Amino acid sequence: MKIERINENKIKIILGKDEITRWSRIANRQIPDYNAMMFDIMTEIERRTGLSFQGSRVVVEASQSSESTYEIYVTRVSAPKPQTHRIKNKNFKPKQRKNLTTVYEFDDIETVCLFNEAHPFYATLFDGVNSLYSHLDKYYLVINVPERFEEYFGTLCGDLSEYGKSAAGTVIPYVLSEHAKCIIFGSALKNLKNI
Repeated sequence: MKIERINENKIKIILGKDEITRWSRIANRQIPDYNAMMFDIMTEIERRTGLSFQGSRVVVEASQSSESTYEIYVTRVSAPKPQTHRIKNKNFKPKQRKNLTTVYEFDDIETVCLFNEAHPFYATLFDGVNSLYSHLDKYYLVINVPERFEEYFGTLCGDLSEYGKSAAGTVIPYVLSEHAKCIIFGSALKNLKNI
């Protein structure tokens, strides 16, 4: 992957055909997982150039430049607006962040591993905020979705529901932390392959 900084708002990325197929093989698909690919690319842009696009609207343009390479242009179209509140009313309360924690119940650990193998993107996206518990012959995956990734919450719950069932409202995280056995704390999805 080659990354060229054109200006403060535009980056050019050159990818080889073999690099793009890497995101296809991860999920055992014929077409690449574009969400995972763009997340990895944006992370690499920030690491190499120090330029962050978080909180900004971007336009992504991609084209094949030769038989073996692709060009991707990422352009920032608006910078994030600073959060400011002008309080005219003493009773004003800032908008509270909704709770974006999900708990899913699985019958066995193999099913948790199957979910993880099918969706490796979540291990990177939610690293440090997911834990695996065992309680009464069931396994519970608890994921706290950071506010900056709340757009993935619905998709995450949909993908999880293919392998387990939602325990929201029945088993809550603090009950698990008090009564269940914690198998992996913080980075369960990243460390499941070690079990």
